[in-house]
Amino acid sequence: MIEPRATFRRTARLRGASQFTGSFRNRLRSKHFLLLSRPGGTESGSARLGIIIGRRQVPGSVERSRLRRIVREAFRVYRDQLGSIDLVVRYRPEPGRQANAVLRQELDKLLERAGG
Repeated sequence: MIEPRATFRRTARLRGASQFTGSFRNRLRSKHFLLLSRPGGTESGSARLGIIIGRRQVPGSVERSRLRRIVREAFRVYRDQLGSIDLVVRYRPEPGRQANAVLRQELDKLLERAGG
């Protein structure tokens, strides 16, 4: 049987400066990411995601896009478990290119901690 596809719709995104600012009280850190969360973010009861990966931290657009894809995919998997929460994921660069699997494992651990 084919599983339903996890999507990242417009309603699941934080958009605009006003939604990225405010009281993000909970902070979770890993080697490459900083995860800020604010409970009770939406009326619909579903989690929303904002991604901050700046041009100064990651100059190449291909690399920035790759990192965003990894973050979005991890969020899609954990979205149902997170409840009503706003999350902002910020990339903390290190020299050299990191493997997708390593970054994904870090994000999985952070999202598990944020949801539980």
